[in-house]
Amino acid sequence: MKVPRFLTILIAFVGCLLLSSQIHAQTVYGYSDIYYDASSNTVVSTSETDLDYSIQAYYTAKVSGTLRDQNYTPLASGTRMDTTQDGFVDVVLQVTAQPGTQYTVVSIHTAIAGTYSVETGGWYNYYDYYNLEWFASEGIDYPDEFDFIGPGPVTTTRAPNISPGETTAWLSTSPITVT
Repeated sequence: MKVPRFLTILIAFVGCLLLSSQIHAQTVYGYSDIYYDASSNTVVSTSETDLDYSIQAYYTAKVSGTLRDQNYTPLASGTRMDTTQDGFVDVVLQVTAQPGTQYTVVSIHTAIAGTYSVETGGWYNYYDYYNLEWFASEGIDYPDEFDFIGPGPVTTTRAPNISPGETTAWLSTSPITVT
């Protein structure tokens, strides 16, 4: 009996997946959200950084969020670091809504490298296992969310805080308030 070509390719593909020693997604997920809460007349924003499971061994998540008005004036800001090593951290900010105002939340997503070596002279070299610093040179600012997938290979950096990029979300309130 002849085995169909598609089935042979499928079996070979599944076999390769099962025999591979490691599969790393190596991703830092960045997320920004903003909404209007009519019951309290507030604008609420969320900035969140998530690390996938494989990247948590080498980095700690950190996020900074700033809620701004249409003039780009900061109205509220906050920064948090994942001190429990859960792989995620968020900052929730809120301000009283003003009619006819555009609001923006800008989130800076950071992975803090935790492994280092000390050079002669006392300089620290932090290991960037997935080369997340590559994103920092790209100036990435995406709407709502972005998956920063580390391109590799291992590099070193002098600073432990590696910020692959930003995500941004917008909201405009109605110019007329109903009382």
